[in-house]
Amino acid sequence: MHFSLRRLSMTWGQIGHQRGKVEYTLSSHEQNPYAGVFGDVTYRYYSQLLKTIIAIWVPNMLLGYSAYSWAN
Repeated sequence: MHFSLRRLSMTWGQIGHQRGKVEYTLSSHEQNPYAGVFGDVTYRYYSQLLKTIIAIWVPNMLLGYSAYSWAN
């Protein structure tokens, strides 16, 4: 048996009936998962960096400089 497009009631370029077609979409939250994160991350990063500098680096630098000055 020879199938033709006219027998299938189709013309060239048309898509026939599809069964089981599933379409997936993303919600607005899934499309941009990092929305608003960078502002919060930069604040937390720099605040922690400042705390680390004040608590660890400054006392060590002062101690080292005072030892260097005392030795000279």
